Amino acid sequence: MKSFLIAAITVAAVSTIGGCGGDEPSAPTTIPADTTTSPTASFTLLQTELFAKSCAISGCHAGDAPTGGLSLEPAVAWKNLVGVAPENVAAATEGLQRVMPGQPERSFLLMKLRGQLGPNHGAQMPLGSATLDSGKLEFIRQWIAAGAPDTGAVANPQLLLGSTDIFTQLQPPASGFQLHLTPFDIPANRDREIFVTQHSPAASDLFVTGYDVKMRNNSHHFILYTYPKGATSYPAIGKVRELGKDMDEFFSKRVFFLGSQTANDSYRFPQGVALQLPGNTVFDLNSHYVNPNGTVAQGEVYVNLHTTTTPQRIAQVLFASQTNIYLPPYQTTVVKDSIQSPVNADIFMLTSHTHKQGQQFRIFIRRLNGKEELVYQSSDWHLPVVKTFATPLRIWKGEWLRWEATYRNDTDAIIRYGNTSQDEMCIITGYFAMAQ
Repeated sequence: MKSFLIAAITVAAVSTIGGCGGDEPSAPTTIPADTTTSPTASFTLLQTELFAKSCAISGCHAGDAPTGGLSLEPAVAWKNLVGVAPENVAAATEGLQRVMPGQPERSFLLMKLRGQLGPNHGAQMPLGSATLDSGKLEFIRQWIAAGAPDTGAVANPQLLLGSTDIFTQLQPPASGFQLHLTPFDIPANRDREIFVTQHSPAASDLFVTGYDVKMRNNSHHFILYTYPKGATSYPAIGKVRELGKDMDEFFSKRVFFLGSQTANDSYRFPQGVALQLPGNTVFDLNSHYVNPNGTVAQGEVYVNLHTTTTPQRIAQVLFASQTNIYLPPYQTTVVKDSIQSPVNADIFMLTSHTHKQGQQFRIFIRRLNGKEELVYQSSDWHLPVVKTFATPLRIWKGEWLRWEATYRNDTDAIIRYGNTSQDEMCIITGYFAMAQ
């Protein structure tokens, strides 16, 4: 029997249109001038200068199972965008289209890129990258306003020249403190996952009311671990440890504190609720990057912890991981699991975590009378839904949280549980407090 564990992790927001572009200033791009006799079509430029570089790459909007059901590969990008309803249920219900010709303000693509999002619309795009500069956004707006044609030069190509976006420090919190994982290299076309221990600057107990995370592009995840209260041994402070190379007995002794998958992420507990942080805590900062490009990239993470000394309720984590995963080649497989609550609890948030073979994740509550309620659903492995409950979701002692994750293995290899982006996971997380 699994049960609720007292630790803390949160894994980011939802998306149905995403990308994996770079956060460094782009090298100047050669764009055909408007004075040519046959100017390049605006959509062709959009395809070559944005989609091909940031979106239509492996693991994002390309291949047999593109993120959000949206392939942006050259042969299909225009017909998949223009006049098509998004897979995001909230956006589709509002009558939005991925690209609505002549109506930029009703085009979900531009809304996602600008970050002008409503409830349940998900996170700003591109995924894991700095936001697009104003020139690129204006180019897209002009193209949509002109009817979003697949041919013809209707937007100013000079708007696509270069970018001034750079990665900058997250401003420290007014009440709390900041942690920083300094820059490190990620080899071309490779994963890299590292761990670095740091001391908390707080000598006395504090309570975390929320956090902010800011990362360079291409992060698969960031997790902030702690060591149990009273622990006297842990890895050398400041040493960079590599997954699979420098792991030791300390690896199994840590507990989750918080986590994120998005380049810019924030979470706040409900008013009066906070997560306990003992004084003199030793943190272990874990960063996993996936570099899909042919050149060396850099990873870097800032974390702000917002704190108080007087919470009304103590937050805890709901966390369980199913490791018995076996995905045969070219098959759809459903992995199921459940956990039983040993207490009456108020759930504030639920989310999930899989890797790129994950297609759908659903969570149910099985009530004491045997009936089940669907309380969570997500179809985006990149940015799974983070469902918060304005009125806490009450689960009574003895009731079950049951979940099922659907995977489509589109490779010729068996996929099992593991830590790399080529493996799979099946995790349910969330925050709760004892019922009052």
